[in-house]
Amino acid sequence: MQQGVHINQLADALSAADEVWLLTSDEMQWDPSQRMAKMAGKLSTFDHVTKMVEAQQTQPTASHVLHMSNKSFDGLREALVGLSMD
Repeated sequence: MQQGVHINQLADALSAADEVWLLTSDEMQWDPSQRMAKMAGKLSTFDHVTKMVEAQQTQPTASHVLHMSNKSFDGLREALVGLSMD
């Protein structure tokens, strides 16, 4: 995903989701908000795991969450599990 090899298929693959939260990085060679414009209203991008976790704290509890990554989650799973334990 970092190199943008599957950019054209990504928005289609995620279109059935109610919401898509995407963790960006300086290593990404493409801009998700531009390349996934048809996801507008469903797509939220975050440049750091901490910001994603903070945003999750304001959301109602979801019944299904799917995490996908082609590199480290930088502690995201553990932080979200910690939220659910509070």
